[in-house]
Amino acid sequence: MRKKPARRDSFGGLNHTAQDKLGAESLGTVQHSRYQQPANCTMADEHVIAGLTRKRADLAGRIEHTQTALRQLIIDLDNLDATLRLFVPDIDLEDIRPKPFPPRNAAFRGEVSRIVFVALRQATGPLTSHDIAQHVMADRGLNTSDKRLVRLVGKRVGACLRHQREKGLVQSRPGPGAYLVWEMAA
Repeated sequence: MRKKPARRDSFGGLNHTAQDKLGAESLGTVQHSRYQQPANCTMADEHVIAGLTRKRADLAGRIEHTQTALRQLIIDLDNLDATLRLFVPDIDLEDIRPKPFPPRNAAFRGEVSRIVFVALRQATGPLTSHDIAQHVMADRGLNTSDKRLVRLVGKRVGACLRHQREKGLVQSRPGPGAYLVWEMAA
């Protein structure tokens, strides 16, 4: 009597009911990956190998996703170029400089405020905006010796502090030199 071929699910794998009907002898050893572990592996090694193979599969999936997204961006750019040429046939597309991608120091919405509040809550006394900017940069892993970046983050921290002062969450008073000192509102 001939067995029916196993049904496959939508991802190409064997259906659970098909695996049960075929039995372990026809499928061989069931493993979650195609990697055959050496016979001398200990239980700890098996866990490490399983974790590493999962991580590798995750990274490979992210690479495939990124490549697909890149292909779509190239197609979109080609379509946009063709549309531009409909309106301006002799346009030199090389003269259009690419807009820079947001730099690494760009923060997520609310991230600077969160770090500023943590710094003010943990402080034993009032802090200058420069001190808070240093704290923000250290927390975000930015280079605190880059003078230009320190100025940029200092401006962002100052804007954040002024906004929070308007909302009544922090207060300021004159401090050393041209700096204001900031603390949580009482």
